[in-house]
Amino acid sequence: MQVSFNIDGIPLFNSSNKQFWPILCRVHLNQVKIKPFPVALFYGDSKPFSIFEYLNEFIKEINQLTSEGLQINEFRFEIRVMCITCDAPARSYVKGIKGHNAYFGCETCIQKGVNLNRRIIYIETNSHPRTHQNFVSKEYPAHHLFDTPLKNMLNIDLIKQVTLDYMHLCCLGVMRKLLNYWYKGGNMEAVRLSVSLRLRLSN
Repeated sequence: MQVSFNIDGIPLFNSSNKQFWPILCRVHLNQVKIKPFPVALFYGDSKPFSIFEYLNEFIKEINQLTSEGLQINEFRFEIRVMCITCDAPARSYVKGIKGHNAYFGCETCIQKGVNLNRRIIYIETNSHPRTHQNFVSKEYPAHHLFDTPLKNMLNIDLIKQVTLDYMHLCCLGVMRKLLNYWYKGGNMEAVRLSVSLRLRLSN
């Protein structure tokens, strides 16, 4: 049985700082569709002050499950963590690393970004990869802000299995930028679509 987890902050009201930080679990069992369910919940005026207090009990329990399995009546299930998903700010927080807009913010390689038009970009396409081993050993300290309790999880690769967020990278990142160029032009007027093509795209 494979499980995946999502960690994120959720503001509760527009008029206050109150927020939830749930840890959601989804079970992947053959073709059975199982809705995500909460396994932990933090409530406060900001994100959890201590990432260790927030995650330690969760990590103890998941380590026990992955080591011993789960017994339900006469059935025994082996448990494997498939992935942990977070958006960029939450991922930076739970991994104890610098944000995606930092010079050493890339989570998959070790290159230093460059500042271009007030944004950090990563130019190299064949940079030395960041690995689980050089991450937990802090071989490249400029990437880290503080220790993360995630390194105490068993049988998980903190680079490959703490995944980059598809929704923000593609749907709300690259795709939104392309749609703005296609519809509004801006400084990319040459790629602006005609009215008829925009109608076809909308329909």
